[in-house]
Amino acid sequence: MIQQDVFIVALLNLALFVFIVAVYALTYMGAQISLPHLLFFANVVLLLVLVILICFGTFAGLHGQSMLLVEFMRKVLPCRNRNASTKRLVKMYARSFREFKVNIGEMNFVEKCTPMVMLDFCFGQIVDLLLIA
Repeated sequence: MIQQDVFIVALLNLALFVFIVAVYALTYMGAQISLPHLLFFANVVLLLVLVILICFGTFAGLHGQSMLLVEFMRKVLPCRNRNASTKRLVKMYARSFREFKVNIGEMNFVEKCTPMVMLDFCFGQIVDLLLIA
């Protein structure tokens, strides 16, 4: 519960904020900053792209694999029992299975396109910042 309510939301907000600031610093002040700062910001951007793709990709993989497992269990479990009353009970039990979801806040959960949506949001904010400056 704590991980889904606090840790995931904090990781999401921090990763997005730092990524936007680092890419904005590289694009807007790229020629004016020193080489160590340039390498630092480039390293931060690369690291955060990997964090977004790997971390949230893993969360999405958990959801995708659990969907396949639930579908498999719904097909296989009812077929193994021969008794009609037991088969009906097992079917009801199999219908109650639900896939695992890593929740972000109360309603949203991570699915397979979430990392790309996050990167699209970041680049949209960077473009907005560059248009303002």
